Amino acid sequence: MSCPCCNQPVASGDEHIVIPVASDLEDEWLESIMSEGESSSSHKKLPKVPEMLQQMESIKKCYKPEVVSIGPYHHNKAKLKSFEKLKIRFTKEYVNSYKPESSATALYKQVAVVAGEARNCYAEDATKSFNDRDFTRMMFLDGCFVLQYIHYKNDEEEETKMTMKNHEKAFVQRDLFLLENQLPFIVLQALMTMNSEFAGKKGLELINKFIQNTRPSPPLHNSFWELVENCITSITNRLPFQKNITNRHKEKSKKSNSQLDKPAHLLELKHKQPIEPKAFRAEKEWNTSKYLGSDEEVTGLFNEIAKNLVPNPVAYKDVRDQIENHYKNKFGCGCGCSPFGKEVAFGLLC
Repeated sequence: MSCPCCNQPVASGDEHIVIPVASDLEDEWLESIMSEGESSSSHKKLPKVPEMLQQMESIKKCYKPEVVSIGPYHHNKAKLKSFEKLKIRFTKEYVNSYKPESSATALYKQVAVVAGEARNCYAEDATKSFNDRDFTRMMFLDGCFVLQYIHYKNDEEEETKMTMKNHEKAFVQRDLFLLENQLPFIVLQALMTMNSEFAGKKGLELINKFIQNTRPSPPLHNSFWELVENCITSITNRLPFQKNITNRHKEKSKKSNSQLDKPAHLLELKHKQPIEPKAFRAEKEWNTSKYLGSDEEVTGLFNEIAKNLVPNPVAYKDVRDQIENHYKNKFGCGCGCSPFGKEVAFGLLC
């Protein structure tokens, strides 16, 4: 008599009983359970927009490219195919402008070395249709296109060689900073390694310059209320509690700046760069509607996204801890009052 699962003998009666051993098929099944989630898109450096948000028609323009696809998520989409020819031209121009002179084959090999690591940055279901050759070709073309576009946009004289219409430039610039339209930074680094124009820290500096040029510009002159705000800020900065906050903020900024050396992609690099606060008030130089629509559309966008938010119990934990420490410090008596008066104490807590 044998076990139907593994064909191991099983004795009956007084005979010795043999415990069945798991088959190779079962071993594979158990192994798949233990490794489940290790390649999940939620852990990827370049994840897709969650399915829940993809169902919202009103926010699709916030992650779907308009004119050019970068990476596998929107590759070969019908409306984006016209820019594939431009990618080829930009790639040729990037290779020809390489200093010292290098062949397309040498640059392609540089990308091929990191292609496997780059593939792991994306959701697995989005790269299954690409074999190694096709994926490496896509990384090569997209990487050269991005770097050549940045080169053109950083130099007014060079920009005239782009032969692109202004609205196309604007859409490309928008598309380069969408979540589902990113390229692993290791691909850009591979293409910049031997180029004297991008070598060392030059490449990161040029990319940072490009990002800064996409930021809103602050107004040339301060308004009356800004002068008042600056005056109040200079006074509050002299308070011990405010100095502690400022010092902590500077320490966090230093850590943030040190992390700029190893970004995962272009969008992450942009997010790590601070925006000039005054730029938000520069209505003449910057208008949100250029990118997100009218004020009503922006409000509707955030309201719709907020429908699916869940509470975060650790949100603003640092702020709460700072308030608690201030409440207990030597400047307070433990009852919430302050040596500077109730008004100042309330202002500090707010």
